[in-house]
Amino acid sequence: MKAEIIKRMETALIDAGSARYLWPEPWPQDGPICGKVNSKNSFGGYVGYRRFMAKKDAVGLTLMIEGPDSQVENSLIDMACKK
Repeated sequence: MKAEIIKRMETALIDAGSARYLWPEPWPQDGPICGKVNSKNSFGGYVGYRRFMAKKDAVGLTLMIEGPDSQVENSLIDMACKK
């Protein structure tokens, strides 16, 4: 599942190669995967850790990343990850 999340992050982050992850410990057996990711922006600086939520179902992998302009995603991450 980590590999799938990282592959999906490649399409969502400006510099996916610079990404640093904080994974949940212990790894959940079911339900969403809630973690944090930090990566570089277009200026080459790290932006700080942002929460993400990934969930796999019959359709595929759903990935949401916290952001300042993502109120719906932020609310869904709050609910799924029980902030």
